[in-house]
Amino acid sequence: MQVDLYQTLKSIKVTDDQAKLVVASIEEYIDDMVGDATKPLSTRRSTACNGRSIRT
Repeated sequence: MQVDLYQTLKSIKVTDDQAKLVVASIEEYIDDMVGDATKPLSTRRSTACNGRSIRT
């Protein structure tokens, strides 16, 4: 996805620095959303193990 987005931005004459910033910002946003979405699963797993961490 990053390469496609970067190439698309470059095709509409966005500078290298701006394109890299957009890609990095979207990556950070996705990481945050995935972290927020999986937080309840992590909490539930910890609770199921009586607070002990398990290896998957």
